[in-house]
Amino acid sequence: EQAASFPELRAAFEELGSLYEKKLWHQLTVALDDFLRENRVKLGSDVAELMYTKFISNFEARLNQVRLVMLVSTIGHSFNEPTKSIELFESVLKSRTRLGVEASLCLDMDITIINVKIGNLDAVKVALEDAKDKVTSFSSAETVPFSKYFKACALYRKVRTLAFSKTICSSEMKLPHHQRKNTNTNYPLLKNFPPALDSFRA
Repeated sequence: EQAASFPELRAAFEELGSLYEKKLWHQLTVALDDFLRENRVKLGSDVAELMYTKFISNFEARLNQVRLVMLVSTIGHSFNEPTKSIELFESVLKSRTRLGVEASLCLDMDITIINVKIGNLDAVKVALEDAKDKVTSFSSAETVPFSKYFKACALYRKVRTLAFSKTICSSEMKLPHHQRKNTNTNYPLLKNFPPALDSFRA
């Protein structure tokens, strides 16, 4: 159905259909991952969403669940509206039991990353505290859950550091001009954050 709208991708769509008919689930997962990463911009968010709701969802239980949520992640992060991305991730998370801890954690961290970007930091703090307990409680050959968690942590720390720098800069500007050069003296804690402060000033 979508091949008609994208004649240049007809061969790729036919290959996906062929792998589906042959029930070659691993090969299909790999092909879908490559297809979505290479063509998500060309497809647009609406068609990318249809790839999940009209195609992938029909056989999602047969796939490696971590690989499944990687596909969902690629699709969700192609949306322009954060709320739409979160809605997709949450809809898939309704099947947490089937997904398992690792795959569920991946989508939880996708939601957390979006919350960082939109400034919902209270929700981020709670999510990361919960995720920390999960990450330390299981061992896995899959690296994706861990990388998702550490990416979310890094983004959160970066935003918090910039927010701290902004607060200090705002306080500095309230000082008399001749005192502004001595901000690190007035605020000793800033000695630990010169890169963040310099970055913000720049």
